[in-house]
Amino acid sequence: SEAHNELIHVERIASLGKLSSSVAHEINNPLSGILVYTKLITKHLSNDNFYHDKKESILKHLKFIESETKRCGDIVKGLLDFSRKDQDDFIVVHLHQLIQATCNLLAHSIKIADIELKVEFNAKNDEVYSNPNQIKQACVALIVNAIEAIQTNGIITIRTTNPNKDSIKVEIIDNGKGISAQDLPHIFEPFYSTKNDVNGIGLGLSIVHGIIENHKASISVNSEPGDGTTVTIIFPVNQK
Repeated sequence: SEAHNELIHVERIASLGKLSSSVAHEINNPLSGILVYTKLITKHLSNDNFYHDKKESILKHLKFIESETKRCGDIVKGLLDFSRKDQDDFIVVHLHQLIQATCNLLAHSIKIADIELKVEFNAKNDEVYSNPNQIKQACVALIVNAIEAIQTNGIITIRTTNPNKDSIKVEIIDNGKGISAQDLPHIFEPFYSTKNDVNGIGLGLSIVHGIIENHKASISVNSEPGDGTTVTIIFPVNQK
């Protein structure tokens, strides 16, 4: 429904605050490199004893500037794509590409949390009929939850398989603190949180649940306190 889609978009915008901080750090690294290499080129060119043998070095610096500028553009594009309001249309997409785009968006958050990310794309058929932005939003929420649940020696594994010819299974596994048996039945309820500082507008996992249902998919969570959490989503695959 239109109201449900509007709610999804509001929650996505609310989560952008956290993402934008991470993206700012991610952009700062290539920009620092660009500044250093621009100064090096300026120094080479302003030297009275400039010789043609410097040409190779300058071209190398320019190539670095080009690639790092492109990286900045890709990071910003990823954020803009994520924030864009949904179209109603569902399209056939490769789920692996959407998951990888989400991982790229969260790369800095994962890095500064000192977490190892393992991505295992084992599914042979990853085509799903979906709203790409909503899938990315659901993945962002689930991976951010995994990051926040981890205390030390963090590992997040994202694995896909085809249990049968009609479906693709996505598992997001973390070795974090886990969820208590008391909390587990309530995690998809709006405004329910086991954290003191609720991020976004407190609808994160209930929105994820709505998105998954909207895609005629299923989601389940297995967790033990101190033993990590596994979120399993099963999507119907697009029949070729």
